[in-house]
Amino acid sequence: MLKEREELEERLQHQLKMIATDKDLITKYIQAMVLSGVSEKNAGEMVLLIKPLNIYDDRTIYKLSSLLLSESAVNSYFTPKEVKEYGKTSKKLGKNIFPIKWKMVQIDDRQFIGKITVDELMRLRDLQLLNYNPNAQRPMKTKEFYGEIILVPTLNTQAVKAIKESYLSKTYIPNTLTLNIPIENSFEYDETENELIIDRLEHFDILDGYHRFRALSDIYNLDSTFNYSMELRIVSFSDEEARQFIYQEDQKTKMKRIDSESFNQNNYANQIIQELNKFSTILKGKFNPNECIDPALAGRMINISFLFGDNKITRRDIIELREYIEMAFRDYEGHDIDLLERQWEPRFTISFFYAMWKSKEIGLDKMYQLTNDIYNLLKNEGYKKSFYLSFKRIDFLRLDKLAKEVLDYV
Repeated sequence: MLKEREELEERLQHQLKMIATDKDLITKYIQAMVLSGVSEKNAGEMVLLIKPLNIYDDRTIYKLSSLLLSESAVNSYFTPKEVKEYGKTSKKLGKNIFPIKWKMVQIDDRQFIGKITVDELMRLRDLQLLNYNPNAQRPMKTKEFYGEIILVPTLNTQAVKAIKESYLSKTYIPNTLTLNIPIENSFEYDETENELIIDRLEHFDILDGYHRFRALSDIYNLDSTFNYSMELRIVSFSDEEARQFIYQEDQKTKMKRIDSESFNQNNYANQIIQELNKFSTILKGKFNPNECIDPALAGRMINISFLFGDNKITRRDIIELREYIEMAFRDYEGHDIDLLERQWEPRFTISFFYAMWKSKEIGLDKMYQLTNDIYNLLKNEGYKKSFYLSFKRIDFLRLDKLAKEVLDYV
């Protein structure tokens, strides 16, 4: 889209409120939405503002926009490619996907595992077969639209953006999408053919994977050739069981943010550390939190110093930085022969990597002195509580300011 979708949703909300008392016009719009391929139930809920607009896909929002806004207004929100794609007359007025037959492994009477592609998922979307169930999903948030408070799905737009970037760069490793068959619907499993057979249902509830669905939907809307396979879990739970399932999923043991970041193989700092840990003559095997240097904290320090704000890092840049880091370690080891024979505590790691970064400006000959001066400052009770293991860019800037204030050679 050319503008934020939220802005369009608010505009449509306003337009629908203006016709809220005109029953004839409401009926006309509902019928038009149905003829465009939207189910009567969904068309009614949209036009009557029974459900928030942000639970519907971009194609459906385009259809509503075409009814309520001028052509120029519609074109100001949707790209020419989207207008061309969404403007096609739908041939899928009925849910002609049935019976659905998926090759799946049965886990128990109400749980099955298989796979699904983006094409198949988007077909379910376009046939209005995917639903966000507020009674079973994660807590919704309240939002005010022109004086009225409504509930909308909790959506982390930054998370959706990050997932989209991972999909497009082909670095996202497939994980499980969970769809729920509401308990009142029927299905059967053919053990001979290993097929889950669904003859008819009103919709699936997206139980887990809503942000991934939104990311994939955004990509597919602009490039219908984009495809991707992922693991599909089909369950048939009541709302109570669905909430319990979500609770269980949320109880997974989570790593600290800084440790989690160290597992990101697309992070340049992690790449540098891994190469040093594997191939460096003096640093091989030294990035180990239980033996010498914590790679998570070292990676964080590289990210918030050498790599901060640089979005165009080349392979040459990585090699040059790796070589500089190794040279800095060699120079320091000339003053401290046991440098790599002991376990580093966090404040020393912070001091060392700050001094290494600063030494590009003031010279490597001052790195040994600067490291120890900073380390002594961080051990001082007056500064001790100001610096934490999570160490962020703002902490780094405070440290740099402190060094300039206290040390006359920085």
